[in-house]
Amino acid sequence: MTDFKSKVEELVGETWGRLGKATLLNYLGSRLSKEFDLPTELQGAKLLPYLRFHMSDELDVINNPDSELIWGAIPKGEANGLSNDALAKLFIREEVPNDQSLPAQEINFHRTVWAAFSKPLARGHLRALKTSDPKQFGDYAKASDIPEGYRSISDFCGYLHEAEDSISDASLVRKSILGWSKSEGVDWSELSFDRNNHSRRSLLSSLMNVLSEEELRSVSLPLSVIRKLM
Repeated sequence: MTDFKSKVEELVGETWGRLGKATLLNYLGSRLSKEFDLPTELQGAKLLPYLRFHMSDELDVINNPDSELIWGAIPKGEANGLSNDALAKLFIREEVPNDQSLPAQEINFHRTVWAAFSKPLARGHLRALKTSDPKQFGDYAKASDIPEGYRSISDFCGYLHEAEDSISDASLVRKSILGWSKSEGVDWSELSFDRNNHSRRSLLSSLMNVLSEEELRSVSLPLSVIRKLM
């Protein structure tokens, strides 16, 4: 368990030293589960009470004032005296890969990925994206509701809570997608738009890709219309 705690301190310290930001607990859980055979008490939501109980001398576990569902960890004492606004800024991700690490041509993101990072998100809800085909995204009241195979993107699209309509600032959306993909270790090919496949894609599948799960559940089409879209 000493190696586990040392790794937690290393990851939290690295993020704080490089960005001055909190290390998100969902990111911690993802990284640690890849490098350690985690005991049952450390899997999923159990990570939060573990850090509070076993690592209170090394870390401060803090909640994002803008969303009670998002938690992070920072080195001990760094949160002392901070206002709610200052705490919230510790969760805003602004880092994206520099120009040298971008593909030679600008990425043409898949429409579902773009919609996930641009459509309004109700305050207090989480948004999760499935990058495997068929790509889909959904909004959830709590992290435990997120289906297997989906990844939360909420930590990189906090601006959507204030939006009344889809975000038109392409640079903001693109920056958020790139930042999330780097944080999650998602290859850009999983998020890009395949022109060859699109030429053979039916209108129905295109419609399914651009709508969220909730929107899809509200759609009702006659069979004759579905046949024309296929």
